[in-house]
Amino acid sequence: MARSADGGRTWTPTYFAFKNGTGQFNDKPLITVDTNPNSPFRDTIYVTWDTATGNSSSTNDILVSRSTDGGRTFSDPVKASASVKGANAAIGADPFVGSDGTLYVAWNDAQHNAIAFSQSPMADKLSA
Repeated sequence: MARSADGGRTWTPTYFAFKNGTGQFNDKPLITVDTNPNSPFRDTIYVTWDTATGNSSSTNDILVSRSTDGGRTFSDPVKASASVKGANAAIGADPFVGSDGTLYVAWNDAQHNAIAFSQSPMADKLSA
């Protein structure tokens, strides 16, 4: 990720803390920002990704990290994917923010042929 403080004339790279969880590699990072002027978490940046094993019968995790300082630093990631017994094959995390500042994360659970999601009504308590 990169950020600009001068309207896009120059860019500074920022790195968030990828963690592998149970997977072998980090896959499909996506980003969203809470832009609602009435949200208590306005301007919070969220990055989500899956920790993939390359095997749809394995347990992959969906992770979330956030920045509250304009992308200069990011929190340690937390698991957003639901705890399902056995394999859940969670891939393709897609974050979005509701009008009240609630963070939602949706993903494809290929093992169960389902679209799954979790939510966190408090941006400082990211959990499923």
